[in-house]
Amino acid sequence: GDVAFWRQHVEPFRSPKAYALLVEALLDHRDPVAAMALLVHWLGQSPEISLDDGSYSFFRLTIRWMHELWHPRIESEPAVPPERRWGTARRFLDFLEANADEYWQVPQLDLSGAAAQAATAEDFDEEEEAEEDDLFSAAYENVSYRDSTDDGFEGQVFDAGPPVTDTELSLEAERISRRLAFLATVAQLWKQVVAVSPMLAPDPHRDDVLAGWLSQAATNYRQLQELLAAVQRYRIPRPRGTHESLVEYDRHRSIKESLLERVVAACLELADAARLIRSTIQQDDPGESLETWEPPMDRVFRAIFRGDAAAVRKGWPGMVQTLTDQTLLYVPTTRGGNPQRVVSSRSLQRVLGRLLGYLPRLGMLVETYELLRVIHDMERNHPVGPGAITEYDRLFEIGCRGIVECLVASSEDWPARRSNSKRKSREADLELIECMERAVELLLHRWLAHSRNIRISVLETVADRDRWRELKHFIEQYGHDLFTQQFMNFGNLRAILHQGVDAFLDSLREEPGAEEEFRLLRDLDRTIDREDAVRHLELSIEAVVENYSEYIDYNSTTTQSDRGELLYTLLDFLRLQASYDRVAWNLKPVVIAHEVLVRRGRNDAADLWRRAVARRSNEVADDHLQRFERLSNRYGMRLPSVGDRLRERFIQPLAIDRVRALVEPSIEELRTGRRQVSFEILEQAVRQFTQEPSGVGFDLPPWLESLEDEVERVRAEAEEGPDPEETAPQAPQARLSLEEARRQLEQWAEK
Repeated sequence: GDVAFWRQHVEPFRSPKAYALLVEALLDHRDPVAAMALLVHWLGQSPEISLDDGSYSFFRLTIRWMHELWHPRIESEPAVPPERRWGTARRFLDFLEANADEYWQVPQLDLSGAAAQAATAEDFDEEEEAEEDDLFSAAYENVSYRDSTDDGFEGQVFDAGPPVTDTELSLEAERISRRLAFLATVAQLWKQVVAVSPMLAPDPHRDDVLAGWLSQAATNYRQLQELLAAVQRYRIPRPRGTHESLVEYDRHRSIKESLLERVVAACLELADAARLIRSTIQQDDPGESLETWEPPMDRVFRAIFRGDAAAVRKGWPGMVQTLTDQTLLYVPTTRGGNPQRVVSSRSLQRVLGRLLGYLPRLGMLVETYELLRVIHDMERNHPVGPGAITEYDRLFEIGCRGIVECLVASSEDWPARRSNSKRKSREADLELIECMERAVELLLHRWLAHSRNIRISVLETVADRDRWRELKHFIEQYGHDLFTQQFMNFGNLRAILHQGVDAFLDSLREEPGAEEEFRLLRDLDRTIDREDAVRHLELSIEAVVENYSEYIDYNSTTTQSDRGELLYTLLDFLRLQASYDRVAWNLKPVVIAHEVLVRRGRNDAADLWRRAVARRSNEVADDHLQRFERLSNRYGMRLPSVGDRLRERFIQPLAIDRVRALVEPSIEELRTGRRQVSFEILEQAVRQFTQEPSGVGFDLPPWLESLEDEVERVRAEAEEGPDPEETAPQAPQARLSLEEARRQLEQWAEK
């Protein structure tokens, strides 16, 4: 474990691959001390040797090192005894600070004079005052559950001197991104240590060390806010109407937006680390500047980490009261949103997600349901304007999953479950299904109340027959010379959405000969109203961008794709798919409940659940398939991508979840040499999937892609621990009696 030793022996190491392979070998041989020394030496060589080269990543290996320090693969033979782990972790972090050089500091934007512009968080505050009235007058139904279109506009900007080339911008983004990756990794390491600190033996210096980390996290966070302002204010020149100019603009904009997102992600990691540290230090720091909701939230988390449900309930009303005044929605930076607001809202969302994960583990189902209601009210009562993004679906999934897991785990102790008879086992499954159906029914009310105001697809706006006729007529009139193969390039479409269709038409008109080439320009403001033209063109482009894989299917398998005036045929199929996706979206709580059942090994109960879902959704599934056949006959073409989706009949995701649940036990059987029961069932299920070919072109079938993701998740968790975003102190699952579970469910119904 001596750094000097490695300094003598790693002279031939001239690549990230050499360092990474040796570190991995040392970790595989359970030698964390030597691995720590080699990682520190690698960091010291960072000016000459990159810290990240694809799969050979210093950042990934440091996370793995910390995870295996606290969670050794063979707990009975740990490389570092439990009583020495805190000291070893602290020493590693001290070494990183001592050898990081410039990596320890927050970078500045240095691009053609951009760094000289002193952009600070105050710049955002000035914008907010000017925007306030417009933002809060917007309707809630403009919220989108996902950012699928990448259309938007630049926020406040400054001139940054001479135009910057693609290469210069890319190199600067890479330089800053490497520095951000290191700062985010350090924050994740702090979180890993803090996550286990409540279980450590008392240490008189522990809080002092944590206070030092907290101070550094606060400093980094403030400086990252300044970097965020500088990147947002950097100006990209507007494109002309030509294809080449639009593609170049889209490339520059993508680099800037990618960098903005990385700065935002680093801000979130630092804020999250600071919050976790505060929640494990025993006293509030009265001198620290916090949001109004943070002190009561910190006190609730301290009680959670102690497993003190009574203290959580005591602090609950005050905490909920402070949340009701907070803004949870945000407009992404890709649509001109304020980056500081994005960080603030996403940081709060992360805290609420963690809280929703803990409450069911304490058996607090009523509070979990109440928090879902509070989050919904926060979004409804504090709109932020058109293009806002909600993450309620992600937060709802956490809460819904936690509630069902609590019921499933609790049912293991219910009287009928403890019997060995088949009749009693069946009775236990029916008791569980009864409770789950009641819980999911109540959750569905909350989910549907939210979903009514959420846009699943832009094509839902033309579900009405008259609106569809207007769009179809526009495409038939102007699509021939507009929707060409070159025009439909993804980068071209995205750039048009980003600058705005109205601005695109103006810039296109300035091009020589454009009016002769494009009928739309000749008719604009004459036979077609400009507002109508912009609306129809924007909808057409956005629908294709939103479903570009289906467009590729259409372009490669049909002759209609050669004629731009027939683009409406694709959009009609996509309208049908949007209708199916809406029903599937509404069934999300039902699917989550089934996934929990199969992952907890309650296969008989899961079979009952699947049969009930199939029975209730059969008629709607048949209707969508019949409509698909009618469209295929009407237009003389078939779209395999849309057909495959409709043939899932709402139940294939349940079958895929059942197979995914077999991956982890199968890997464990292969690793330990046990009898391969799960693996044999997995093989049989895969054979059934392969009997019906699916997927288009080079795209993997959904079931195979899902299996691949699950294998990667299991592998990553085994080596590096859970997702850093989910890193927090563990809490055992409280188990409710059948009577207590029913009582809490009745309390829900009364709220």
